[in-house]
Amino acid sequence: GAAGLRYTSGRRRLVEILGRSGIPLTVDDFLATDRRLAMSSVYRDLHHLCDVDVLARLSLVHDRHHFQFTADIIGRRELHFVCAGCATVTAVTSPRAVDDLVARAARRASTSAFRTDRGRLVLSGRCSACRV
Repeated sequence: GAAGLRYTSGRRRLVEILGRSGIPLTVDDFLATDRRLAMSSVYRDLHHLCDVDVLARLSLVHDRHHFQFTADIIGRRELHFVCAGCATVTAVTSPRAVDDLVARAARRASTSAFRTDRGRLVLSGRCSACRV
């Protein structure tokens, strides 16, 4: 876990940016927020923060990864709403009943040939800007 984390200034900056955003961010989002960040360092630091379970890498949009704090870090699970038009991601706290339902569905999907790592519910639709 986080015990193996060397908390460099670059990693601290990514954590600060994500903490202020309130939503999962892509590498491009981090780079756009602080032009002083170098792409190679952002990739390396994000992956290290994932390796020590501070961040989770989410495959919410087919060609992009989003990063957010793990449920253990923020103390809650989240539902993700992804806009099919602009690929914007909105995260909201997941109700316990939904978490239980997703966990049950993940257990049912598990077979000897396929094992789920964890359940996650992602809902697709269109944001207000894309509905116009």
